[in-house]
Amino acid sequence: MKILIVDDDEICRRLLVRGLQLSNYETVEAEDVPGALEVLQQEEGIRLVITDVIMPGMGGFDLVERLRKTISMRRLPVIVCTALATHEAAIRATQLNAVGYLIKPIDVADLRLNVREVLDPHFAALSDSSEILKSLDIQEEDYKDLLDDLVKKLASGLAEISDLVAQEDRQLLSSRLVALYGAARTLGAKGASGILLKQARASEKGDLETVKSLIPEIEKQATILREAVSELEDK
Repeated sequence: MKILIVDDDEICRRLLVRGLQLSNYETVEAEDVPGALEVLQQEEGIRLVITDVIMPGMGGFDLVERLRKTISMRRLPVIVCTALATHEAAIRATQLNAVGYLIKPIDVADLRLNVREVLDPHFAALSDSSEILKSLDIQEEDYKDLLDDLVKKLASGLAEISDLVAQEDRQLLSSRLVALYGAARTLGAKGASGILLKQARASEKGDLETVKSLIPEIEKQATILREAVSELEDK
């Protein structure tokens, strides 16, 4: 899997490249935003961008804005790295749908974990099942049954969510989303719970367009979760 690293600091780039290559990721580099855009046009198979925020000329957030406005790269995942750990920067990263926000100096182990969560959907779908079994004090077979029920609830809940958005029933919509989020979080369904939380917060703010726009992401997570459950059953 190919990852683009964008940073004007050569030492930082080399550290990230070495850390990711040790985990068998292929990397390409750019020292500024124009260079990054050129690489993205020329290189095929880039699955993730890791970018610094503060760089000469255009910065990392400018790069993400460009990507979000380009149809072919709109959904390209981006992890933002910065030495300026400010509340404003964190909010900006969230607004631009960055999939990660890391503070320099970067812990390479944390970076690898973040990258794996982005690029390996099955890894991102579920928390460590042993930890979940311990916290819930249940047997593995019961856990699998509960996960299977969750997949079914997500499937049926999507149709209801779509109807409630169309009806603009914010109160019932928020209630349904919070319930689904609670079930997903309890069972360690990380991917689904993260999106459901975004939908629940958007619903509480009256932002039904965001709720609607995230429905395909929930559908995708339901599919990934179904595959993850199948893998658990095969073990």
